[in-house]
Amino acid sequence: MKIGIYGGSFNPVTKAHLEVMWAAAPYVDELWVMPVKSHPWDKSLAPYEHRWKMLELALPQVPRWHTNVSLVTGNNGPTVDVMNKLRHGHDDDEYMVVIGSDNAMKIKEWTDYKRLCLENRFIIVARTENMCIDSSLFHGSIIVLNKNCVHADCATYVRAYVLRKDWKQANKSSVPAVVKYIKKEGLYK
Repeated sequence: MKIGIYGGSFNPVTKAHLEVMWAAAPYVDELWVMPVKSHPWDKSLAPYEHRWKMLELALPQVPRWHTNVSLVTGNNGPTVDVMNKLRHGHDDDEYMVVIGSDNAMKIKEWTDYKRLCLENRFIIVARTENMCIDSSLFHGSIIVLNKNCVHADCATYVRAYVLRKDWKQANKSSVPAVVKYIKKEGLYK
């Protein structure tokens, strides 16, 4: 079975995250979305339980989705370690790292990126043809050009919209059920 692993902080989940999932889904049998418990670069995050709940609210809009963090206890640490843990004892499955082109361009900042790229295939979802991705790092990977991508706002923007109570813009960039949850729980103040 071919399994796509889409990890991230999802702080909060945005429509841009969902577009990466939509674009990657046809290339895998299952797409596992794995929110990190803490950010590898010590970025401040909403509590894990809230980010998990926001993903639960957003994911039904994605075809063939499956949320699973129980395979990797704690799902914390560098991606290279998470992928190794997933592969251990699962020789019949192929695990692929799913990332947006913004992260592909910053791959050299990732822990042990050379080993990560050597040992794993990637599904890289690009928003435009003009992304500067060093394709020599991603042997055997799939680069998907998602020309239908219309949501470029990252989670940083959504948090800024919430902070200034611009709920209309927040709803455009995230899922309305997620924005409603953010308001109810008083997140990102």
